[in-house]
Order: sequence, then structure tokens, then C-alpha cells
Amino acid sequence: MHVDTMDLDASVARITAAGGKVLNGPMEVPGGGRMVQASDPRGGFFALFSKA
Repeated sequence: MHVDTMDLDASVARITAAGGKVLNGPMEVPGGGRMVQASDPRGGFFALFSKA
């Protein structure tokens, strides 16, 4: 699953503050944008994407 976000850096800060983990990234996406792959405190995997 992926979720779009307006502010990737702020979203990453909220994930880690809530006990989640960044697994990969932030990284540039070909064609524009950035993404990060993360997991929630229970191990659920997700990705965040930002066009900015």
C-alpha cells in the first residue's frame, strides 16, 4: 500500500515518533517526487510518496 503526502519529511518524523521504522529512503523517484518505505510498530509495511 502507498499513501500520498504533501510533506514527506514531516510524515517520516511522525512515523518514527509513533514507533514506526523507516526501511528504505527517502529516495528520489524517476519522473519526479520522493518516496519512503516504512513499517508501523506492529510490522505492517507501507510506502509514502510525495510529488514535491
